[in-house]
Amino acid sequence: MKLLLLSATFLLWAWAAFPQVQIPPLFATPYLAAHPESVFYIAIVAEILEGWAIPAADARGKGVLPTRISVEPAPGLVFGEVLYPQPQKKWLEFAKTYLEVYTGQVVFIVPVHVEKDAPLGLRTIHLRLEYQACEAKLCLLPEVLELTIAVFIFPKPGASTSLSASPQARRVNHPPRLQWTLR
Repeated sequence: MKLLLLSATFLLWAWAAFPQVQIPPLFATPYLAAHPESVFYIAIVAEILEGWAIPAADARGKGVLPTRISVEPAPGLVFGEVLYPQPQKKWLEFAKTYLEVYTGQVVFIVPVHVEKDAPLGLRTIHLRLEYQACEAKLCLLPEVLELTIAVFIFPKPGASTSLSASPQARRVNHPPRLQWTLR
């Protein structure tokens, strides 16, 4: 009984002695935003370590995988052709040839058109970056980087629909956080 009373006294003291942790009543998540009949762009920025390169989208070579970006279809969104940066030529000792590659910081652009009748609300866009890292003496096995980004489709300015008047607009089911997964 004394042990129980002592434990209860300690817990009461600990609760009173240490301030309670306050959890903020607000959480905010940034999204891309667009309205029907508009265009926006997704920029995929890749940082390639010094001494390494990834083959360009048009790279040709034995046993080398060109870099590719693919996008899963999403309701109300039309994806344009991926804009790849200008490659450089790099000597690959093991292949005894030059290969067109990307090095350093590389930006890939994906144009996105929002259709006129696109449903309002959140969309999750899933992208895949397939690449193979190479250095002068070897290329690693190909990798896939899966990317997820969210876009909020809101009414076109001047449209008769008011976003704030919509009950769905006030209470949005948020998609999973932006994710980068290397496989």
